[in-house]
Amino acid sequence: MLIVFHINRTQPHQCEHGIWFTQGFKRHGLTLEITADREKDADIHIVSGNHYAKDRWVGHQTLWLDKRFYRNDPKPPGMHSDPCVSLGWMTPTGGRKFTKGEGRPPPDVETNTGEGTIYLCEYGERPPVGGDRFDLVRRHPQDETPPEPLTHALRRHKKAVGQNTTALVEAALLGLEIECLDPEYILNEPDWLELLPYADWRYDEFDKAIEHLWQRL
Repeated sequence: MLIVFHINRTQPHQCEHGIWFTQGFKRHGLTLEITADREKDADIHIVSGNHYAKDRWVGHQTLWLDKRFYRNDPKPPGMHSDPCVSLGWMTPTGGRKFTKGEGRPPPDVETNTGEGTIYLCEYGERPPVGGDRFDLVRRHPQDETPPEPLTHALRRHKKAVGQNTTALVEAALLGLEIECLDPEYILNEPDWLELLPYADWRYDEFDKAIEHLWQRL
């Protein structure tokens, strides 16, 4: 079985992901090929993020690595990437599916006392048409420097609306009502809270992640 991880070698964090995956697969007696070739065919593909090779392998047996949903583990010294990432099998339409397991407790959900509605933009997303129906439209911090921390903005509101930004997950865990406009996003799963612990994985848990994810093959 040929397993290929397509990475952009100009991105240090993707190179680190390749090291973590290589070590994780090795513990299971499996070999991983790291390549910058987006066209390299394989039995199983791994892609990182939304851009480099994701669209090329929609409809194939593809594991999609992306930014974490909720875990906030500290970054070890010298590491380029976030020590936690989310991992899930890509659906035929480019979303992701996650599978519950046993032994990992779900995160706590706070009680919310805010008012009004906040719209949370994903990176590169333009504010929605008809945005005047929202009390606040918050751009992604890479598109616009926010005037206050995200947590502060969320706690002032009762409801959060958005497409597929991880800020929606933070809003959900803070107890806000959620309107998620992406039908394939994890928050639209009825058991999203139980899925979260099996979506986010630390770099030193990749062998456990592989064991869990391979149950769907």
